[in-house]
Amino acid sequence: MEEAQALRRQGNPRDSLAKLNRALFLDSRNPDLFRERSEAYCMLQDFSNAVINLERVMELSNKGQEDVLMAKIGSFHCYHALQLLEEKKYVEALEMVSLAEDKGFESPQIVGTK
Repeated sequence: MEEAQALRRQGNPRDSLAKLNRALFLDSRNPDLFRERSEAYCMLQDFSNAVINLERVMELSNKGQEDVLMAKIGSFHCYHALQLLEEKKYVEALEMVSLAEDKGFESPQIVGTK
């Protein structure tokens, strides 16, 4: 996993994913591998797969981490919403904001509104 982390930190998330996929083939119950893979997907702005991998971390991890993981999942939904807004996919963006709020992530206030 250290190689995969180094590759991601060097700006090579695709190479990191390849290493992580091989590692997961050998150890499919390791939550740290899924967490690292989530970060690589986030770098690629593939937020759907980032969320899927964090949800897998939740399934495999100790129960005390749920709040942190839910907040991270919520933030990935928000990033995905921003990406969709840039693509002018407004309905899909609103759905992502709703998913984020369902995970307990509070959407930021829009400047100038009350």
